[in-house]
Order: sequence, then C-alpha cells, then structure tokens
Amino acid sequence: MENYSKGKNVEEPLSRENVPIPDLPANFVWMQVSGGSKMRNMLGYAMKAFKEERAIVWSGSGAAMGKTISCVEIMKRRFKQVHQLTKICYRKVEEFWEPQLEDLDPLVVVREVPTIHILLSKDPLNTAEPGYQAPGAYDAFWKSERGSEKYRRQGQTSRKNMKANISAEQFAAMGLRTGSSYKQSSSKQKQTSEQVHRDLPNTSLKNDAKDEQPASDEKMILT
Repeated sequence: MENYSKGKNVEEPLSRENVPIPDLPANFVWMQVSGGSKMRNMLGYAMKAFKEERAIVWSGSGAAMGKTISCVEIMKRRFKQVHQLTKICYRKVEEFWEPQLEDLDPLVVVREVPTIHILLSKDPLNTAEPGYQAPGAYDAFWKSERGSEKYRRQGQTSRKNMKANISAEQFAAMGLRTGSSYKQSSSKQKQTSEQVHRDLPNTSLKNDAKDEQPASDEKMILT
C-alpha cells in the first residue's frame, strides 16, 4: 500500500431499520455516540429528554462502544426502574485509497465495524428476548452472597493466610529477606557505623601526637 494514499471514509448511515432491536417504540430518544463525543454534554441532554420520553436508544460503533456503555451505566444509576435490551451488530465502512502512480487503479476497502445498540425503556420489554436485562439486576448481584461484605472479608482473610504460610526459608531461597531480618541487619549496620565513628577521632589524635613528638625532639637537638 506504499503506492496509495488514504482518501475519505464513507460510513453506513444509521437508520431505524438498521437497529436490530425488535418492537422499537414509535417515539424514543436516539443518542448516537462517536469517538469525539463529550460524555458530559450527551448525558446532560439525554437525562433531560428521558424525563419526558418513555424510551432511549444509545448507539456506538468501534472505539465509541466503551463510551456508549459508560453512558448507559451512568443513566441506570439515575433511573433505577428501567428495562434494558442490548444488541450487537456490524456496520459497513468504505475506505477509499487513491493511487500515486498512473498505472494503478483506485481501491475501495470495505470493513465491518462492530456496533452496539442499547435500549432503555420505562415500559416492560420481552423478557425472553436475548440481551434483556431486568431493572435492578446490577444491584441484585451485590446483594447476593457472592457480592456481599462477608464474601469480600473471606477473600481478604484467605490472602492474609496465604502470606503467613510463606516461611523465612522460602524467602531466602528466592533471594528475599523478611521484614524482621531486614530490621535486624539494618540495626547491626547502624551500631557498627556508630562504633567506627566513635573510634576514629581518638585514633587520629593519638597518631597526631606521636607524629608531633619526634619533630619537637629533632628541633631541640638542632638548637
């Protein structure tokens, strides 16, 4: 592709017929999220509009899918009793490549970008439809035994027990030292350094005195 330069991209337009959600309501708010969309601005508009409407659809393609899901989860914190229906499909994007040499023909590359559509409705939806999520399903998980405080405490206790089972010999085999041995070695090094510093000044003074004594004797003999 070194002989081609990338041109424009043509994305398949989003329409009501392209949304794979069955039985869409006649009136709903449609939020189409792109990579450059600001979540603060989109959520501010969506929350105001959803107070008047009964349904809202969030759509995002490619890199915007994560931002779309984040917006939906934030809205579910504000509006607790909403039914959710999630569908994933593909959206066609055509890339045009222009040749840089005269003998080459223009190229058109067709890519299929994953797209997500999430419907939030105040009215009940078909519970048998794949991708359906009932109101409060997220809160029900944390109220269960798996997400309870007791389960989290058990996990912390097991991690503490696992740390306690590692002996000092295993630490030494891995080339590591425990906290107690490190403190003992550091205290010994501190005591040794203090002892050396206390001895050094006395030794230097004694040596200076010995060196000065012969010099004075020689001076007396010369005079």
